[in-house]
Order: sequence, then structure tokens, then C-alpha cells
Amino acid sequence: SIDSSFLKEVALLHVTTGSDGCFNFKLDGINTEFVFFFFFQAEDGIRDAQESRGLGDVYKRQIEHMVSCFALATPPRCLATLALLLLAADAKPLHILLIVADDLGWNDVDFHGSQQIPTPVLSGLAREGVILDNYYVQPVCSPTRSSLLTGRHVIHSGIYDPDCGPGTTYSVPFNFSMLPSHLNKLGYESHAIGKWHLGMFSRRVVPTAKGFQSFEGYYGGAEDYFTHEESGASDMHKDQGDELKPELTNKGEYSTFIYTDRAVAVVDKFGAAQSKDDAKANKSLFMYLAFQAIHSPDQVPESYSDRFLSAIPDTKDGVGQHRRTVAGMVACLDEAIGNVTAALRRAEMLENTLIVFSTDNGGPAQGFNSNMASNWPLRGMKRTLWQGGVRGTGFVTGAGLAKTGYVSNGLMHVTDWFPSLLTAAAKNALGESADWHSAMDWEGLPPWEHGDGLDLWGMLSNRDQSPRTEVLIEAHPTNRSDDGNGQAIIVGDLKLILEKGPEWHGPPNDLWYESGSNPQNYNHTVLCPKPPKACLLYTSP
Repeated sequence: SIDSSFLKEVALLHVTTGSDGCFNFKLDGINTEFVFFFFFQAEDGIRDAQESRGLGDVYKRQIEHMVSCFALATPPRCLATLALLLLAADAKPLHILLIVADDLGWNDVDFHGSQQIPTPVLSGLAREGVILDNYYVQPVCSPTRSSLLTGRHVIHSGIYDPDCGPGTTYSVPFNFSMLPSHLNKLGYESHAIGKWHLGMFSRRVVPTAKGFQSFEGYYGGAEDYFTHEESGASDMHKDQGDELKPELTNKGEYSTFIYTDRAVAVVDKFGAAQSKDDAKANKSLFMYLAFQAIHSPDQVPESYSDRFLSAIPDTKDGVGQHRRTVAGMVACLDEAIGNVTAALRRAEMLENTLIVFSTDNGGPAQGFNSNMASNWPLRGMKRTLWQGGVRGTGFVTGAGLAKTGYVSNGLMHVTDWFPSLLTAAAKNALGESADWHSAMDWEGLPPWEHGDGLDLWGMLSNRDQSPRTEVLIEAHPTNRSDDGNGQAIIVGDLKLILEKGPEWHGPPNDLWYESGSNPQNYNHTVLCPKPPKACLLYTSP
């Protein structure tokens, strides 16, 4: 019998390298040596593996010609092998849509039980896929985004704080590669939309220098949703390859609408090219869609916030009005994602798309960071190491998942997306025996170290047990000035937090904050049992 995944790998290996080769494999219990050749025509303009991945009509015709040439001299079982090689090489693409929401709280989506804010699109996608109930991010945005796109832990990137915006020379280290650079080598076309906040002081650190063919969005961490200005200066860009251009034509447009329109346009263009050009029929799309919502300043067209006049009435302290604006921002975000998935469906790409959704950190509650998100019933908020700051809202759904429709308790950290998504892409392009290492070119890259991402594709796609047993959230050298938000680690069911660091936000930011329809009482006392005796032996210095 023939392992079809092996045949797929053999076919793609030879077509993408353009070499001739000799393989031994078993067919009906017989060891058969099979030699085949590929002749690449000069007029195709294809010279490397990246460009030739995804069989076009030229290469399919070459294999078909081989079948006819061998017809008289080849045993029937070898003809069957050739036919299987041809079919296996015609694999479907695996598109990846990676969506990041900004400052979204645990209780800001109804699939976590929010009775205030219906999120029908997000909840529908989540319930059709795998809801990640034990998923951790960093307590603030740039560290999470860096970890997500590089797979490297903050203890190795040094990005503990959101300092990678205007007026700084901070960025992801030059020698750290990002996910699109490796996906592109597997035949992907990669685009970034929305918030960057990973460096802007040099051409070497902007999105189009990190593997994205295009970028439309802002380099910094926050700005006005309508004017797109930060500190009086516009921060909106429309970059294509080496050409970096300011974008000034969309002033006055709400940013969620802008990024949705751009995402839809990318999908429409990509889908049209696939339907017209056989050479692109097997290419895949990677879209990094990082919405501004729901980061402050809290702004939304009134038509969205007015939906919640009954559910979230005014309060004397203004909390109700503020929370209603946040609810409108979430509703607009939910609608936007629905418009993007509708575009994928129109382009006949949705059934081949893997969708990942994640917040960048817990929500800023009770007016912190000028916001009114909710993480109830979790303790703490953005910028703290409590669960409300680092337990992330996330899910995965769509193509490539063998088992869906459940809530996963497998332990996962945001760094794990890098190797996991790369493994999914490599298996689709190179065969089931491939993993993320198959797609990595390690020349010039720092080694993968303890704390960096783990490959959780088996857990995500097949409900395997998570290989992760611990999550290091932050750690800093002792007896030195601390950056970041403190120190914390999770091992199994236990979590240790050391409250230290200049950015540590203690009371009242580390309490519980409810956001009911009339949110006036925020403090909640929880009675915990005494710690085990073993814990009492440790005395904090």
C-alpha cells in the first residue's frame, strides 16, 4: 500500500527543486525503483523553489507526458504510482488569517459568558473551531505581538514594554525573523493590516522588511480612530515592498472600516488572481489583521454604541456611558470580521482558510488606560500579571483542523503560534511528515531557546495533549533595575507572581472588576484556603 502523504511529499520535493531523482518505495509489497525527470522550460521564468511551489499547468503537463511515454514500457502498478504522484501534487492551498484584537477583555465576548455584548460572528467562528481556555499572552501589546510573530519569548527579545513607537529606537531585534518570511518560502503571499508597534525608526524594522509584501496601518501603539493622528502627527501608512508611503486620503474614516476594506480588497484581488492564473492556483494567502479596536481612545460611530442604550444605561459616575462606547467598538469589530470572512467565502477561499483569533493582552478595566474593558471573573487587567492581564481570549477555526467544536484546556502561550502555524503550512506544502523545522532556514538566526514557542499543532488540530507544562510570563535578573510588569510563571495548576518592577500596577488595578448593566460596585472579596505547608517555608526577600 502507498502512503499518500509520502507521495505528496515526494512530488512536491521534486517539483520545487527541479532536480532529477531516484526513489525506492513499496508498491503492493514490491520494492520498486522509480526514476523520473523534470525539465523546466526557460520561458516560465521560474528559477527557485519559492516561486515554483504550487504546480502550474506546465508541470502537470510534464507529468502527464511522462505517463504517456512510460505507458508501453512501464508495468501497470508503476503507472498507478505516476497517477497518484500527479494527484498528490495538486494539493489545496492553506490560507491563514491571523486576527489580533487590541485590549479585548475576557468578558468582552459572549462566548465567555458576557451578557452585555453579543458577538455573533466571533462566537460562531469560535464554537465551530477550538476555543482556547488555557491560553496566555503577555500583559501588554508589543511584547505579545513580538512573541506572536517571532515565536521568541520576551526574555530573549527584550521587549517587555510597549516602547516600539514614535520617538524611540526600540524594535524587534534585527536578527529575529518573523512568520511571513518563512511562510513565503512555502509559497505564501503575505500582507499586514492595522497596528504594528514593533519598530519604526529604520526601514529594517517595518512590516515590509519582515516578510510582508504590503502594509496598511499605523506604526505606533495608539492614535485617534478618525484623524489617525498621534501627538498631532499622522501615523497612517500604505507601504508596498520597498516603497514606504504616508496615507493621508482616509482622514475622517473610522479605522475599523479602513482595515476591513483593505482586508476585503486583498482577498478579492488574491481570489481573482487564483481563478485566472493557473500558476497561482495553489499559492496561499497569509494575512495578519491587527485591528486598532478596542484600544483607547474609546471611539465608535454612535450607530454602534446606541445599540446598547437599554443593556448598558447611564450611570452618575459615567461608567455606564463609557462601557457602552466600548460595547459599540466590540460590536463594530465583530461585524468587521464577519465582512472579511464573507469576502473569503465569495472568493471561494473560506473552506481552505485557517483562522486564528487572539487578544494582545487582558482588557484595561475601570478607566485604566482610559478604557472600560471587562475581564470578569478574572482578577486584574492589562499591565498586571494576574489572570485578567495575561489569560488571553483566543480560538482557532477552519481548514486543517481534524477535531472541532470543543473548548481546549491545553496549556498554550502566544509564542506557540509561530511553530504551530508554520507546521500546519509545512505539512500542507511538503507532506504530513514535515514540521516547522522543515520550513526554517536557520542561517544567521539565533538558536531556539528554552521559553520560546513550542509546536502545538497536534493539540490544535487533533486534540492531542499539549506538550507544554509551564508558561514563563516574565522574568528579570535579580539585583538589577527591572523593566516590564514584574515576574510570573505558571507550572501545571500553580502560578507564582512576584510583584516587582517599575511598571507594576498594584491596587486598585489588581482587583476584580465586574461590568454588569449597572456597574457601580467593583470590589469583590474572595476567600482562599491557606497555602500548603511547603509554600510557608519560603520567605520572600
